[in-house]
Amino acid sequence: MSGSTIPPLARSAGTTLASPAAARQSGATTRVLAFDCSLARCAAAVVEFDTAGRPSVRGNATEPMTRGHAAALAPMIQSLLAAAGWSASDLDLLATTLGPGSFTGMRIGLAMARGLGLALAIPVAGVRSTRAMFLSLAPADLEDIDVVVAAIDAGRGRRYAGLFDPRDGGETGPDLVADDDLVVAVAGRRVLVVGDAAEPVLAMLAARDVVARGRSPAIGAPDPLAVAIAATETGVDGWRERNAREGMPRPLYLRGADVTLRDGARTTADLDG
Repeated sequence: MSGSTIPPLARSAGTTLASPAAARQSGATTRVLAFDCSLARCAAAVVEFDTAGRPSVRGNATEPMTRGHAAALAPMIQSLLAAAGWSASDLDLLATTLGPGSFTGMRIGLAMARGLGLALAIPVAGVRSTRAMFLSLAPADLEDIDVVVAAIDAGRGRRYAGLFDPRDGGETGPDLVADDDLVVAVAGRRVLVVGDAAEPVLAMLAARDVVARGRSPAIGAPDPLAVAIAATETGVDGWRERNAREGMPRPLYLRGADVTLRDGARTTADLDG
């Protein structure tokens, strides 16, 4: 996604960008720091929204990785703020992905957001990884499409999936979905599949005679601009109230963590978020 454009879907009738509920002291803009560590990369963006809710990306960065998010995220944020000419105190809202995705990555992203939110006394927004991928789609991607599947690798041949209605952006799930259940959910419909598990899902659906296509270029991970846009749907005041009522956002765990015991046996540990 280019550094100064809004995903076209966010301009369409199906997705309305809410004007930020609390503007900066100047009343001119709302500044958001958004990042994602939920999958095999570390990505962040600094985005400025005008009073009509239109975003302008002041900087973004992405670094592929399966480990090391904790070491990469803070320097990435510092570099982006410096390049934008912002200090941390200029921020109005923090936004990060909740998952589904990597257990460790989700916790790293949320820990950073919580820490910054407390230090800066600003609200923290939590966005589902699947929703951010859906918001990255353009209207042209959705032509002749009845359902969008945002599919994420859950390990051991399993997949998380969120199903979206392209007309209004409504999501079913996300959930840990068996192949048979996914086939039943999308059979007879025109399907678009995105996410880092798109290729195996497309192959599985083709083997079950379900017509589906992928998006080119592929959307394999949440875009931090889409994370920022999703966060502004609730607004700064909305997230401030939600943080006060519910606490800071928590990881979205859809299954327990895979654990290797001392004897080499594998098991699953429950997680409390």
